[in-house]
Amino acid sequence: MFRFTIRDVLWLMVVVGLGVGWWIQNTKQRQALLSAQAKADDLGWKIDFCEELLADFGIKLRHEDNRVEATGDFPDGDAAKGMSRWTQDLKE
Repeated sequence: MFRFTIRDVLWLMVVVGLGVGWWIQNTKQRQALLSAQAKADDLGWKIDFCEELLADFGIKLRHEDNRVEATGDFPDGDAAKGMSRWTQDLKE
């Protein structure tokens, strides 16, 4: 028959606690990653839509990392009247 000491039970509790903690953390990270991927897909779709919409007006939109640049002939009457290039640095 097996005999377990208090020390054996405490070690078992430590191992089970570490395993459960790792599992909870892993689950939260997976959910955060899936959420971030869904947001990135949604934003990518919106950026593509804006590029197509602006292209109809003869404006080309480029985006890289934290910078957006629009080039083209801006319509008269807009705040950008007479400009051929507009650049904005995006900050978090």
